[in-house]
Amino acid sequence: MLDFLPGDVLAALTPLSIAVTLAAFFIAGSFKGVAGLGLPLVSLAIMVLVIEFKTAVALMTLPLILTNIVQALSGGHLLAMVKRHWRFLALAFITTFVIQRLSQGWDERWLVVGLGLITMLYTSSALVKGGFAISPPAERWLALPMALVSGFFSGISGAFSLPAALYFQALGLGKNELVQTLGIWFLTGSLALTLGVAQGPQATGANWLLSAIAAIPAFAGMWLGQKIRTHLSETRFRTILLASLCVIGTWLVIRGLILW
Repeated sequence: MLDFLPGDVLAALTPLSIAVTLAAFFIAGSFKGVAGLGLPLVSLAIMVLVIEFKTAVALMTLPLILTNIVQALSGGHLLAMVKRHWRFLALAFITTFVIQRLSQGWDERWLVVGLGLITMLYTSSALVKGGFAISPPAERWLALPMALVSGFFSGISGAFSLPAALYFQALGLGKNELVQTLGIWFLTGSLALTLGVAQGPQATGANWLLSAIAAIPAFAGMWLGQKIRTHLSETRFRTILLASLCVIGTWLVIRGLILW
C-alpha cells in the first residue's frame, strides 16, 4: 500500500507510527478548525510518542502551511485584515526569519518557559475576570512592538500562537475575523520559519513527501472542527480560545523544563 514511498522511509515506518501520525494530524486539525490554532502543539504532543522529535517537526511543515492558507482565505475578511495588520505581519515575518537564523545554538529554554508562564497567568486570569481590551489608538502604537515580540518567540520556538493570539484577541475581533487573522499570521510566520529551516538536515525529500501525505488527515480534521465552530457562540468560542492558549502555555513550560 505504501510502495510509492522511498525505501529508507518504509524502513523507518511501523503500522503503529503510521496510525499514530495520521491520528495526530486529524485530531490537531480538528482542534485548529474549532479554535483557529493549536495544530503544532497537538500534533507534536502526539507524534513524539512514537517518532523522533525533529522528524515530527519536519512532518508538520506542509500541513501547517497548507491549513493556514485555507484558514487565511476563509472568512471573507482577508483584504480588510491584511490592510489593518500589514505592519504587524511584515515586521513579524522579518523578525521570525532573522531570529531563526541567528538563534542557532542559543539556550532559549528560559525564554520559552517565561513566555509559557506569562501566558498561563494571563489566560487563567482572563477566563475568570474577562481579560483586557486594546483600543484603536493603543493598537496603532502596540502593533510594531507586538510584532517584534511575536516574531522573536516564533523564531526561537516555532510557537506562532503566542503572544500574537493574545494581542489579536484583545482587539475585540469577532470569532470569524479572529480565526482568519490568526490564519494570516500563522501562514506568514510559518513561511518565514520554513525559509529559515529549509537548509537543515531534516529537509529531506522523504520527509517532504510524508509531510504532504499528513496534510490529508489534517484537512479532514480541520473541516470537522470548522463545522463545530459554526455552532459556537462568541462567548463560548472566546472561552475555548483562551483555554487553548493556556494549554499551549503549559506545554511550553513543560517543554522547556522537562523535554528540551
